[in-house]
Amino acid sequence: MSRKYERIARKFWIFWRDILFCLVNDNGCIIVEGEKDARILMNLDVPPDKIVTIGDRSIEIVAEEVSSHFDIAYIFTDLDRSGNIKARKLLLFLQDKKIRVVDLRLKFRHYLSRFGFKSLGKIEELKTFSRYISRPNDLIIKTLRRRLYH
Repeated sequence: MSRKYERIARKFWIFWRDILFCLVNDNGCIIVEGEKDARILMNLDVPPDKIVTIGDRSIEIVAEEVSSHFDIAYIFTDLDRSGNIKARKLLLFLQDKKIRVVDLRLKFRHYLSRFGFKSLGKIEELKTFSRYISRPNDLIIKTLRRRLYH
């Protein structure tokens, strides 16, 4: 892996670690559209019990589930027309239930665009990005080896 990609991966994990920290410490969840999206998040170290999948359920039912178990919701639906509609409805329903809502889609898209990933429209496309990032422990080991042997 080149140093450029190592730098991107390191910065990504700093960004993502903060989100994972908030999920656990602020009793949060990430809301995604489908099972494929949920699997990608689990590959990025999101605990399965912190992922809520919309699937074929109504937005009202999802909002009810989230409000009964969590204090903060990160919306991570696709950035297509359907995902935007779901995100807007979720935002309204969850705010009515006094749940703090963060639109993770826009934060993530903005973050990735700084590294040249401009076409993220569906969460499944994170698979491409995830191929470029090593796990945090791999990065630490590579950095230590470089410092010790160079």
